Formats: sequence, structure tokens, C-alpha cells
Amino acid sequence: MKTLNFLALLFVLTVLPVSAQIGPDGTGVVNGYQIGPGADLPSADLRGANLRGADLSGADLFAADLRGANLTGADLHQANLSDADLRGANLLDARLYRANLDSADLLDADLTGAYLRNADLSGANLRNADLSDADLRGANLSYAELSGAVLTGVIRPDPILDPRIAELEAQLAAANAARNTAITERN
Repeated sequence: MKTLNFLALLFVLTVLPVSAQIGPDGTGVVNGYQIGPGADLPSADLRGANLRGADLSGADLFAADLRGANLTGADLHQANLSDADLRGANLLDARLYRANLDSADLLDADLTGAYLRNADLSGANLRNADLSDADLRGANLSYAELSGAVLTGVIRPDPILDPRIAELEAQLAAANAARNTAITERN
């Protein structure tokens, strides 16, 4: 009987924090971390966490591990990461459908394979961010800083929502043409 009680207690202590949910106000405790606006979570381990509908506006998530995390909008509530510090964060394969990342700082963040469909990235700092294979369909990238961002294999956003992607592609094509011309002349 003691073994059964011990196993039940161990189950409660290990499973419940991982499966905790965000409340309707966007706050809660997930993986032992207090989730809410302005949360102090640098280097937090939130791999695979269910943060659906979380309010992390203005939160410090510097170098946080959010690989595979679910940060999608919940019903009428968006996951809110506006003005959040996500510099150097790992968002590999994170689900950010309809998430609000308005003015978020994603400098050097890894967003490889992230699902950012219909996400609001307006005014976000994506300098040197890796967006390889990310899905940006319907994403709002107006006024986002994209210099140095890796865009290999990106599923393109609607050009009407982000005319800068076409501009950056034109600049890249011109640079490649100039390089090819220089190589031809050298040979």
C-alpha cells in the first residue's frame, strides 16, 4: 500500500505541473513557472509546454527554451507575447498560430519550422532570427525588422500583408546577379 501511495504522489508531483493549463485570464503555472504579463522567465525550460492563450506580454523570455511549445490563440483569446523579450529564444517547431508578437524582440531567436500562420509580428525585431521552414501565411510583418534573418524555405506570407518580403527577395536577386557577373568577368 505504501508503494502505491508513493507512486500516486510521484505521479501528482511530476505530471500535474507539466499538464497545467492557462486560465481564461492568460495566467497560470506551467512546468513550475508562473505565467502572466511581465513574467520573469529568462532561460526558462518550457519545451513542449501548453501555453495556449497565455498572456506573456512584456515578459522576459531571454534565451528561453520553447521548442515545440503551443502558443496558439485560444478561441477568442490570442497568446499574447507583445513586447516580450525573446532574444536568443529557441522556438524550434513552436506553434504560434494567431499569436500576438507585436513589437516582440526576437533578435537571434530560432524560429525554424515555427507555425506562425496569422500571427501578428508587426514591429517585431527579427534581426538575425532563423525563420527557416517557418509558415508565415497570413502573418502580419508590417514594420518588422528582418535584416540578417534567415528565410530559407519559408512558406511566404501574403505579399499584400508584407510588401517587404518581395523587396528583400528583389535585393537578394540583384546581389546574386552582381555576384554572378563578377565571377563571369573574373573567369
